[in-house]
Amino acid sequence: MKENRTAIVTGGTAGLGKALVEILLGKKWNVATFGRRPDLVRALIKETGSDNLLAESCDLTNQEQVSVFLEKAQQRFGSPDLLVLNAGELGPTPLKPIREWRLLDFRLVFEANFFSNLGLIQHVLRTHGTAVTIVHVTSDAAANNYPGWAAYSASKAAMDHLIRTLQVEEKGGSVRAFSFDPGDMDTEMHRKALPQDKPESLKRPTQSAEELFEEILRRERSYVE
Repeated sequence: MKENRTAIVTGGTAGLGKALVEILLGKKWNVATFGRRPDLVRALIKETGSDNLLAESCDLTNQEQVSVFLEKAQQRFGSPDLLVLNAGELGPTPLKPIREWRLLDFRLVFEANFFSNLGLIQHVLRTHGTAVTIVHVTSDAAANNYPGWAAYSASKAAMDHLIRTLQVEEKGGSVRAFSFDPGDMDTEMHRKALPQDKPESLKRPTQSAEELFEEILRRERSYVE
């Protein structure tokens, strides 16, 4: 493996994304990440104090903003070795049954959780010829049916299917892709969706991030072997 490896992590300013960014920086990776909230971006930069970090305020669903950010990441760090699709959209809360959802809200969830991720995958595949690992952060909601979770669940399930198709298409090549379920974590999104859950019953994002990093390494070792 090359030195000074580079990762792009979406939604890296809070929760699982932030925990993973901190782990990667601790392992001397270069990390490019973004989030929608400028205050969290500034806090991440201040907390890490790392020269190996590129963090900016950016909306995943804004193609122009994302393109500018990716160009900056390329100029600063070169081609990515890892793309982690972590950012996600739950939709309006409190969660409602399908009959009460606006069609526009369904479309906005899919734009964030599916189409924007697809655009990032295509960008990496089309512009970088080097080996890359692509990770989609999924959820058990993609395989199980929970009242009120229709948009989130369907968008995650669609991404899982796309990742499996990518695995088949890139089999034997230099692109590795998989979905990772971090479990029920104590995050802002979980608290909005299920405010009745007690924090002590949920996983810490740092634990899930450590598990994800180990899974990335395991799959890369398996590929080399």
